[in-house]
This record gives sequence, C-alpha cells and structure tokens, in this order.
Amino acid sequence: MAAACPHCGYPLQGPPKVVAPTPPPAPAAATVKEAKRTAGCLGPVIALILVLWAVGSISQCQRETSPKSAAATPSTASQSTYTNQDLGAWITLMQDEEEAAGVRSSRAKAIIQYFPNSSEAVVAKGLLGKLEIAANKAASNPPGAWYYRSETDPMTSKKVLTATVSSESPFALDFPYQGAQNARITLRRHPKWGKDVIFQIERGQLTCDVYECPLRVRFGDGETVTYRAARAEDHSSEVAFIQEYDSFLKRMRAVDSIKIQFSVYRGGTIVQEFNVRGFDNKKLQ
Repeated sequence: MAAACPHCGYPLQGPPKVVAPTPPPAPAAATVKEAKRTAGCLGPVIALILVLWAVGSISQCQRETSPKSAAATPSTASQSTYTNQDLGAWITLMQDEEEAAGVRSSRAKAIIQYFPNSSEAVVAKGLLGKLEIAANKAASNPPGAWYYRSETDPMTSKKVLTATVSSESPFALDFPYQGAQNARITLRRHPKWGKDVIFQIERGQLTCDVYECPLRVRFGDGETVTYRAARAEDHSSEVAFIQEYDSFLKRMRAVDSIKIQFSVYRGGTIVQEFNVRGFDNKKLQ
C-alpha cells in the first residue's frame, strides 16, 4: 500500500498493528512457598478440630448419663425417702416401753434399713432381738382372747392396768407397711391420764384431721356409733384415743363382737371385727 495518495499526496495509514497480549507476570517465589505452607497446615488443624469435637461429645454424654444412673440406684432413692425427723420419731417409738412390741420392732428394723450408718442403728440392733421375742409372744395370743397387763407408773407408784384384744382377721397395706397385721383395742386405766379406749394398728397412718380421727363402731347388730378419737400427743400415726370410756365399755359388755371402721393413708377404708366375749372388768379395777 502506498504511503500517500498518488493524486493529492494525502498520507495514507497502513493496517493496524497486531500486538501480542502480554502474559501475566509469574508469581514471586515467596508467594508460591506461602501458598504451599498454608495448604500443608490445613491437615493438622482439621485433625485437631475433630479431636476436640470428639472429646466434647464424650463429656456431654457422661454428663447426661451420670445423673440418670444415680437416680436409678435403689439404695440412693430409698435413703432419700426419709429424713432425720422420721429417724427421731422412729427412735422415740422404738424406745417407748408402753408401745406394742410389734410396733417397736418394726421401727427398729426401719432404722437399721434406712439409716444403717447412724448411731441410732447401733441402738436398734441391740434392741431388735428382745423386741422380736416380745412381739412373737404377743402375736401368739389367739384372736378374740383378752390380754391383761399390770404395771407400776414410776411417777406415782400406782398401777397402770390394761386389757387388750386383737382383731379376728388380719389385713395388709402397701409398701412400706406391707405384711399382714391386726388391729387392737386396749382399755386402759392410768393414774395420770385416766380412762381411755385405745385403738391401734401395727403399721401405717390412720387418716385424721388436725386434732381427731373419726372411728365408726358397730356394737353387735346394733346401730353404728361415730367416735371422734383424739390423736396421740407424740403424733404417732398408728394410735387413736376414744375418750368416751364409760359409754364404750357399757355398749361393748352388752355384745359378743364389735366392728370398727377406720381409714388409712393410701390404704382406703378398712373394717376390723373383734371378739370381745369374756372381758373381765374386775382386772381393770
């Protein structure tokens, strides 16, 4: 192509020059080494993260499992059921010589079972043999037979006279009062407390209100009489005192049998029958 027009001389431009693209600069040696170093560190970091995650998972599993295992341990659960207040009440009943031997024996066993490492358990173990012998002797008296007892009150030197009869057939309650037991009626003449009719079960909790325990009594085939029996001063849950001694005794001596209806905590309503024939009132005078 001509450099200028042959007619007028105007300079002519040639075809545009093709410029080859400039290749990108090669990475510096330091940059390449740094990239290789970074890629090489990722392996240990990932491994460390996995180890920490595994340790955390195991610890969490142990924390979730340990409380459940402790709660499922029968000994721990049973020991936490009762408090020092229960222990104090049990030791008082166990050492009460006026209490029935069967009740004292059951309290000694409860102390040994639920408070095995206490000093009270040592005392209970020392008394248990004697109490069981006395309880077996009392249980050997046939139902319907009156058992008379005379003791001396140490504060007045006067006689404490009692007559006791057991129910004809046993009844049973649920844990922790399980096992066959009988109800008892005791007529007592005491120089300090006067005359009382004492109704008692061996184990369990009579259902009472704040001050009284309702007892329904049927004498023979007659009408039912409701007595508002008083609770024991020491709040024993197995005992109720019918203070209308004279009217109770008069009605009882006119019949051969009586029935007493009472309620027990978590045991419902129970009726026990007593054979009261052969009562000797002279032994209480």
